Amino acid sequence: SQGQAVSLVSTDAEISIEFMRQFNRTIIAPWLLFAGLAYVYVIIGVSCLAGLAIMIAFVPVTFWFGKLQLRVHRKKMKKSDSRLKYVKEVLQGIKIIKLYGWEEPSIKRLETVRKEEIKALRKAMTIRAVTVPFSLVIPNVAAVLTFTVYLLQYDTITPAEAFTVISLFVIIRTPFVTLPIAISVLSRAMVSYNRIAKFLYLSRLPDRKTDSFSNNAEKANGRLRKTLSVKGAEFEWPETLYEPEKDEEHSKGNNKPSRLPRIWSTKKKQKLLEPSSESGNSELKQKFSLRNINLDLDHGSLVAVVGQVASGKSTLCSAILGELAPKEGEVSNLPSVAFCNQEPFIMNATVRENILFNREFDFEKYKQTIDACALESDLEIFPAGDQTEIGERGVTLSGGQKARIALARALYSDLDFYLFDDPLSAVDAHVANHLFEHVIGNGPNSVLRDKTKLFITNQIHFLKYVDEVIVLEKGKISQHGKYEDLLAAENSPLARLMEDLVHSSKNSSDETEVKKNQEPEPGKPKLKTEKTVINRLAMQKSTRENQKKGKLTSVEERKRGKIDWKVYKGYLLAGGGNWFVVFLVFSVFVLAEVVFLFIDSWLALWTQGDSNDSSFRFIGIYWAITLAYMLVVLMRSLFWATFAVNAAAGLYRNVNDRVIQFPMSFFWKTPMGTVLNRLSQDTNAIDEMLALTWQWFLMTTIRVIGILCFIGVVAPIFCAALLPILFVYLGIRQYYRTTSREMQRIESISRSPLFNHLAETLNGASTIRAFSLQEQWMKTAFQRIEWAHRAKFGAEVVQLWLAQRLEWLGAFILFMSGVSIIISKDTVGAGFAGLALAFALNVTINLNVSVKLATQLEAQMNAVERVMEYSVLPIEDGLVETKTSRKVSPGELEEGKDTFIAENWPTAGIFIYTICEHL
Repeated sequence: SQGQAVSLVSTDAEISIEFMRQFNRTIIAPWLLFAGLAYVYVIIGVSCLAGLAIMIAFVPVTFWFGKLQLRVHRKKMKKSDSRLKYVKEVLQGIKIIKLYGWEEPSIKRLETVRKEEIKALRKAMTIRAVTVPFSLVIPNVAAVLTFTVYLLQYDTITPAEAFTVISLFVIIRTPFVTLPIAISVLSRAMVSYNRIAKFLYLSRLPDRKTDSFSNNAEKANGRLRKTLSVKGAEFEWPETLYEPEKDEEHSKGNNKPSRLPRIWSTKKKQKLLEPSSESGNSELKQKFSLRNINLDLDHGSLVAVVGQVASGKSTLCSAILGELAPKEGEVSNLPSVAFCNQEPFIMNATVRENILFNREFDFEKYKQTIDACALESDLEIFPAGDQTEIGERGVTLSGGQKARIALARALYSDLDFYLFDDPLSAVDAHVANHLFEHVIGNGPNSVLRDKTKLFITNQIHFLKYVDEVIVLEKGKISQHGKYEDLLAAENSPLARLMEDLVHSSKNSSDETEVKKNQEPEPGKPKLKTEKTVINRLAMQKSTRENQKKGKLTSVEERKRGKIDWKVYKGYLLAGGGNWFVVFLVFSVFVLAEVVFLFIDSWLALWTQGDSNDSSFRFIGIYWAITLAYMLVVLMRSLFWATFAVNAAAGLYRNVNDRVIQFPMSFFWKTPMGTVLNRLSQDTNAIDEMLALTWQWFLMTTIRVIGILCFIGVVAPIFCAALLPILFVYLGIRQYYRTTSREMQRIESISRSPLFNHLAETLNGASTIRAFSLQEQWMKTAFQRIEWAHRAKFGAEVVQLWLAQRLEWLGAFILFMSGVSIIISKDTVGAGFAGLALAFALNVTINLNVSVKLATQLEAQMNAVERVMEYSVLPIEDGLVETKTSRKVSPGELEEGKDTFIAENWPTAGIFIYTICEHL
């Protein structure tokens, strides 16, 4: 589905990048772990095996949690796909939703699918919350167990031995903590890689090998050359589409993409693949088949296809376009196709760009196209002529204007074969006459009189002017031949069809006939002269003023400067509901770090004692503090998981309630990809990454502050060195923070053009393939991917720059700690001196992480900032509400229920035009 496609590009691709970021740490972690344990063994001997045993015992538990996360995350991604699918449907049909007043049920439906996603997210976060305490506490438990075994052996331990081991366990803790995070990311990445691989292994539609025809009819053996030939073919919309077999060239290792032979055949077995449609939706279609289809289209002929609704006309269209491979029979002489769909594909671009459709501008041909498609009078009312942007899916155009622009695109392409899928159904009768005379028909005024055309229509008054008529009934060709012959036939299906259509059409009496040589009717508006066209449209010299005047789509603006406090406030209150809850959650973080400091402080107190009688008492208290730390960390993780899920749900709820209520002007100016970017990748960043970043930032920052305060108390002289250290630290942080924040904003904005292009591609997949423009579309996609990745790469390089500077700063802190303790050796005990040095090493590790997380947090809060922007944009006014904020009907008001009416609710039947240029 389209939701899955958007999810693959946004969420799955981002998770893949996150895994590659963790990959090196994952590879290094086991080696660093065993190296640290080897040094511990050198210092205290076999006692370290007790610590090693507890760590090894935890490894299968870690992998079990990883498998559990994998299963839960897979469910969460399915729920995300469902939500994004419905979000895209709502955005595509927003005009219909507003016209029918379906805002409230649409909001409720979005809330329902989001609740299901949040339910899965809550499970995943809870599993992560349970995993984190193990990864944080197990190194401490290993250290306590190691000291316990050592004391049972030797009954005493020196400060030098104790705090060397403590320092080594600090080093060991880093890979041990990294491993569960890496496994968590790996489990999510495996889900994403499998989803991406499943998509990439889907077979492509067959490539159409086309023949080229000259403008003059070519004769072979006295007959016109066939433009298209279909023999005994059967086409069906199955549950899946067929995958063509690889050719011999491909199987021999040729890297070039395989191409089908010019004739498709069903003699070989073929694999299955999901179908695609004009909207790009690969959801299953109801089974419908075309049976025993035989077509021979002579070069330059005009063939009409008629039939009742659901007779198979659109399926035949898809089959000719190559969207369906034949189940039986064969299709040959496949031409290049200029396709004009019943629901035209309109790009979010100017009128001219929609007509050119990635082709070079030719003034004479363009002028002829505008004239033939009766577009000049429309362009006159556009603010910038053909340089006017017409919005996503042509939101500013009428149905007739869309149809004529699509027809102009087909006409300008100048291809061999023209496939018209009821293009005249959306235009007025006199315009339809003009278009048939100058474009579709074979009369002397028709631009396409020498081209082959298949004309699918229900406008029966045009049938007498075509070369051949094909009547479809229930997927079969029931009649074909000359119009007059078909009508004269006994029990004619065409006659029955015409009778049914006449009776079902209220306006059939107004339909007018068209002669091949017909001149415009007296009352019919004539097109402007060539001079007017040239002057008005400025076809060769479009001014910048015109381009600016015709600008419709708004460019996504990038905010500058630091993230506003209101953004942080919005996130925290969304998670906690009030400041008291926020304070409690932060207090648990502080409590956990205080207990962490007290674990090793207790070891320092004991190693400085003179008596050996307190060994068992020491061990008991040491274990009690360690277990208390485990409980506090578990409580902290669970609290934060709940907090983060509530924040994600609350922020999305605010946007969900408002997006549908935005005025239509918002959707005219804002490309769908921009909205999808915020409701997909930004939302996923808030759901997944931001919660983890907040948790580790708070933990490491509070730990660094606590350790620096401890070292300052143990060796006060260290405070003198701390001031220049802090000055350098703040300078590095500010320099990096400013750069990283803007790089993240640039990266976020650079994704929107990619999502816009993806949404546009999915909407017009069939049209793009029909015009054989896949390579150009892919080139544009690769270009936009490169833009997005440039910004992403820049953000990653900036992080590496920071890591290098912080390594230097951490080494300097460790050096100054040692110097301060040496200077204060007469006042500092050996135990606390050793502990201060061990903690200084801890600062080196955690300071690096804290600073990176601080800037990473600010960068990721950009996602919150972008989502919150939609929660403050103006919405449509004048909703009738009850005290429970529910819309009510006029009937409920008459019944006298407890309601109140908004002050701006209209009290009179008056239309007020706020923006009006042409009346």
